[in-house]
Amino acid sequence: MATQSRNTRQKAAIREAFLRADRPLSPEEILAAAQAEVDGLSIATVYRNIGALLESAWLTAIAMPGEALRYETAGKAHHHHFRCNACGK
Repeated sequence: MATQSRNTRQKAAIREAFLRADRPLSPEEILAAAQAEVDGLSIATVYRNIGALLESAWLTAIAMPGEALRYETAGKAHHHHFRCNACGK
């Protein structure tokens, strides 16, 4: 689909959120970080762009027991994921 490969301001802000964070993010964390760049960004736009970035293999989904899916940039060397009990990150 042509619209999924377009580089919009929204997609650029979402990609930048991942690059700045350098850790798996929830859709809500992506929204908060990307809204600093693009006013009026909606959660629906975040989910739509997550789908496009997963499809293009720029993102990968991370499943952690008992939590909603998180996402991180694809292509990283093997590493482990954990959640801090103190801060939740």
